[in-house]
Order: sequence, then C-alpha cells, then structure tokens
Amino acid sequence: METLFPDLPSTGVAATLGIGLALFLFVTGINFAILWRKTISIWRHGKN
Repeated sequence: METLFPDLPSTGVAATLGIGLALFLFVTGINFAILWRKTISIWRHGKN
C-alpha cells in the first residue's frame, strides 16, 4: 500500500479498504449462502 499510495496516509487508506473489503465479503458470503441453500432445496425437490 505504501508503494502504491505514497502521498496518502497509509493507515486511513488501509482501514477504509479493509472495512470495505470486509463488508463486501460479508454481504457476498450471505448472498452466496442463500443462493446455495435455495439451489440445494430445489435440487432435492426435483430429485425426490
């Protein structure tokens, strides 16, 4: 980070990117889990 953004305060940038990435992964994980459970339930209903 320091080499890419030498002018910006690295701590603030790292914190902002870290929080943004954590929220993005959190929301993506929830959406993926919901889609996964829906797919499994549909697959089980179709199989039985």
